[in-house]
Amino acid sequence: MNGALLAPFLALALAAPASAARDTAAGVQAAFTDLTACSGNPDAHPFCKLKNESYAPWDEASRTLVLRALSPIGEAPGSVVLEGAFAEHGIKGVHFIRMASGEDTAASIIFEDQVLVYLYPPFFAEKVVYGSWSQQSHVLAHEFFHDYARLHATQGVFSSPFYSTLTEALAWGYPKKRHQAVPREEYLAKLKLRNALVAEGKYADSVEVDLGYARSLGFPSLYSMTEVEEYFAELSAFLLHDSALPAQLPPAVTTWLRANDLAPLLGG
Repeated sequence: MNGALLAPFLALALAAPASAARDTAAGVQAAFTDLTACSGNPDAHPFCKLKNESYAPWDEASRTLVLRALSPIGEAPGSVVLEGAFAEHGIKGVHFIRMASGEDTAASIIFEDQVLVYLYPPFFAEKVVYGSWSQQSHVLAHEFFHDYARLHATQGVFSSPFYSTLTEALAWGYPKKRHQAVPREEYLAKLKLRNALVAEGKYADSVEVDLGYARSLGFPSLYSMTEVEEYFAELSAFLLHDSALPAQLPPAVTTWLRANDLAPLLGG
């Protein structure tokens, strides 16, 4: 999934029909999969029975937006950990599925040897930018790292060594919802302010509130404070594009990353 491997796919897919799939040099196919036929016909496609929701067709503008969001992920040196995990676990394809409604931004699952990434209307409306990365790029990387974790945490969140050792490194505590070191009311106030700034179109200010507060406590972002699974996905996605983050992490987290073959995310 590095830049050299992904670039040929991007060039081909931009000119391909919406339903077409293209091989990457890494052996993984990516496709814009239209599931609109699932409505009233659960046998129309093997994926129809996985989600009982409404789907939207792909158009050129939405496909191009996704392709542009994918490009910096492939160019990031740390993406080798995703490429390696997909190859090791036999992932053959990534399907982007456009949803007609929903308040989520994106979601993903692994079905047999395929990764399915569901993109909801808010994904296409995102305007937040992190340096040279759009929010869409960050969201896609976040979802890919959820898939990475699913491939490595097959025993479940807290019973799997992958997550249990991260939980210990973070001193997360129980219950898993929201880190115990983060005051609830303070967290909610910052989240409310961040969302208000986004609604007002003050995107740079929203990022400053989000990351300024979270990084002061050793977290990648506000969202990373909610669950250990989200911490990992946010941590890994930000490490792909934020060179300042490694120095802001607790030593126990960088030790955990190295112990779990994730050192490429730390750069250097």
